[in-house]
Amino acid sequence: MERDDNTPARRSVQNVSNESEDSNANNANNAKSEFTTANSSPASLQLSQGILQMYEPPLAKAKGQLKELICKQNKIYIDLSAEKFKLDNAEVIKLQEMKRAINIQTGKQKELQRKLQKQQHEESLIAKK
Repeated sequence: MERDDNTPARRSVQNVSNESEDSNANNANNAKSEFTTANSSPASLQLSQGILQMYEPPLAKAKGQLKELICKQNKIYIDLSAEKFKLDNAEVIKLQEMKRAINIQTGKQKELQRKLQKQQHEESLIAKK
């Protein structure tokens, strides 16, 4: 009696051996191997393979588009972060310049107050004589 090489059990063993040889099998292949068990009927296997064949290309296309969108989103995020950093640095520089100007003005004001006090003190000494 000859064994039929297309029995579900034989196909399951073949799928498992193929998967072990190909370590980069995609999720669709993994899903196909999960459906090929000894208890599955040929009709259900054909139906599941047909459904996978029908939905695999649009899902692969959607996956590619999603990856592209994620890459674009990451690029935009990086660009926005860089712009925010530039703006923050510009604001910090402006604040530092304002603080420096205030310190200079405060120093000038204190110097003028000392001169004024010294002048008033000299005038009061002259007035007492």
